[in-house]
Amino acid sequence: MLEIKKKKALDYVGIDLSTKNTGVSILSSKNLYLTFHIKTRSFKKSPFWVIIKKSYCPKSGSVVDEKEIYSTKDQEKIPHKQLLRSIQAKMLASVIYQEIKNLNLSYIGIEEYSYNSSGATLMILVEFGTIFKNELSRLSGKLFLRVSPDVIKKYATGIANADKEVMKRSLKMQSKLDISSNDLVDAIYLSRFVKTIHSKINLCTNDELLVLKKYQDYI
Repeated sequence: MLEIKKKKALDYVGIDLSTKNTGVSILSSKNLYLTFHIKTRSFKKSPFWVIIKKSYCPKSGSVVDEKEIYSTKDQEKIPHKQLLRSIQAKMLASVIYQEIKNLNLSYIGIEEYSYNSSGATLMILVEFGTIFKNELSRLSGKLFLRVSPDVIKKYATGIANADKEVMKRSLKMQSKLDISSNDLVDAIYLSRFVKTIHSKINLCTNDELLVLKKYQDYI
């Protein structure tokens, strides 16, 4: 008798990347949200990272578990800023990979750079983002579904230029999640966006350009 194997349920990841505060959301196959907030804090005028891990109940939206899982506070300080950014980007990719390596993922949703960024700020973001994406892609073997800010705003609220407060209110209305962090709100919508796209498009192919052309039709 032919044995039919069930496909393993997928998990979906969304990342709102920043050099200061990054939000990561995992929408599990059980519809449970798991978030990681990478915050930049300061100790004796020296910045360091703290990563806060939270789990949310899908029915009530309340926090099930919260803990600090990582900190760079006691690590050796690197004086050269460009070298520091490179090390930070790879470190961040490594930390996130440890949390997602056992998940059954399709693509990883990531927000593209803001149109409001310009000059030196944009150059730093592009440098940081390129190193981060290359490293996470190398570690995970996954490709990124890159989503522009206006697309994720339209997906979340129906308004392409919606502000942060509208995004938060929409999330609370749709899923009962009352989250104050803009980074996490964007990351959660990114993980939901990847799930929506995956349900409409066959992502078994590695042809990322084909995916990027098609997903615009499903917003």
